[in-house]
Amino acid sequence: MSEEKKIKILGFNLDWLIKMLIQLLAQIIDQLVPGAELTRNQKKAVRLTSYLGQDWGKDAVEDTETDLDDEALATAMAQCEDAAAEGGFKLPVVAPL
Repeated sequence: MSEEKKIKILGFNLDWLIKMLIQLLAQIIDQLVPGAELTRNQKKAVRLTSYLGQDWGKDAVEDTETDLDDEALATAMAQCEDAAAEGGFKLPVVAPL
């Protein structure tokens, strides 16, 4: 098993900063995107984001050397689920190939 790769700039580990930014952006998006008030096109965008996250996102983050992309994908999917629950619409479920 390989060791997890850390994001470093000038020798400083930035993983903690990136994780904090992911959490902060999730909170901001949750406040700015009220699921109950989404238009039809915005609901389509949420559904599309969820579909792409399920179909392509998991494959894209599966074999990387860091868990930051896994965390970002999980956060994006949670935001989609939250918006759908607030807006009273269902997200698509991608059948495995």
